[in-house]
Amino acid sequence: MNETDTLEFLNNLQRFGWRLGLDKILKLLHGMGNPQTEFNSIHIAGTNGKGSTAALLESIYRHAGYKTGLFTSPHLLTINERIQINAVPIPMEKLISGVDKLKDDIERINCTYFEALTALAFRYFADSGIDVALVEVGLGGRLDATNVISPVLSIITQIDLDHTEYLGTTLSEIATEKAHIIKTNVPCLWQSRHPEVSAVISKYAFHQNSQLNTLDEMCSVQTNVCTEDFSEFNLTFADDKFEDLKLQLPGSYQINNAALAVAATKILHEKFNLTREDIYGGLRNVKWPGRLQKLRDRPKIIVDVAHNTAAVKAIMKDLKSIYQFDRLIVLVGLLNDKNFGEISRIIASAAESVFVVTPNSERALDGRLLCEELLRYSVQAVYCPKMATGFQNAISSANENDLICILGSHNVVGELLHFYKKP
Repeated sequence: MNETDTLEFLNNLQRFGWRLGLDKILKLLHGMGNPQTEFNSIHIAGTNGKGSTAALLESIYRHAGYKTGLFTSPHLLTINERIQINAVPIPMEKLISGVDKLKDDIERINCTYFEALTALAFRYFADSGIDVALVEVGLGGRLDATNVISPVLSIITQIDLDHTEYLGTTLSEIATEKAHIIKTNVPCLWQSRHPEVSAVISKYAFHQNSQLNTLDEMCSVQTNVCTEDFSEFNLTFADDKFEDLKLQLPGSYQINNAALAVAATKILHEKFNLTREDIYGGLRNVKWPGRLQKLRDRPKIIVDVAHNTAAVKAIMKDLKSIYQFDRLIVLVGLLNDKNFGEISRIIASAAESVFVVTPNSERALDGRLLCEELLRYSVQAVYCPKMATGFQNAISSANENDLICILGSHNVVGELLHFYKKP
């Protein structure tokens, strides 16, 4: 197989969509010798922040000299981003050879796109002799293809309503799905501000005899500085204090993700030996594109993969509190499983004008529907048939003191980053 054949084969698997269940991934992994049993792993679920938390932990452990694996989804620019060792995406030749070896089994078992990539990642990690893998759940938790690992720690980030057609329509139902990454006698770290979520997580952790660590009980967070380029904050634990931690990812929500990452290292201190400088250096040097990423100034152009109600609300809040600008111009495209009515209300309450596109995805929400919804809130909204058109319209309408924010999905941000060039 060559690169074209490999990518075509994998992309064709997307015809199966999301098909939750563990039978097929277990069959595939069994035929590979169960590589998921050959390395330490940390499993991370949640509605928002799980990818960032994984990236933060990866950076900390890599800074300490550990050989790290990182498995996240979806990708922004290339499929290789999903599978990384020591922050380097899997080389195309490795991806090609991995697919070539598994192709017959993937077809015989009828694996999905995500199942195939999960198996490829675990084989690559095992063959490379990593010390620890940071594994982000793809969807939910209970029946997600990643839920075949036996982690040394399970982390559950903030839980909100998303993917309701798969996970349930209430917070309790969604929490139940995500709680199933908690394993027997394996510690769990989590954070939630919803009482109904807390009840579900606590009950399941007790059932699994899991040591339950709540972030808010483990440490307190004090934000010192929050700018458009970095944040600085303090973390206070019962037996330790980290002052003036500097994080290169802007946004108040990233401080929360960083607190989860540092708390995780405290829980696992006996397994992974870290110095204070490893934590400071890991946070200071982390790179995670597409999260309040600034592309230019005058006008400011910011991209963020915020794609559900809670995430868009957080981004609008941070834009207002962190950035200085005259007018907010939004370029947005959503997938069809999102609460576009509520997202429209949030965007319309903050933006001067909105340009709407249809993401390049089979699951895309028709941008014309989103545009109609935005117009209901008396905000200026224009549908653009192509991303390039939407971006050019946004640029043309902006003054040098305005801010343009592109958001709504990995597809939208990825497509923009593909063709964006600095002037």
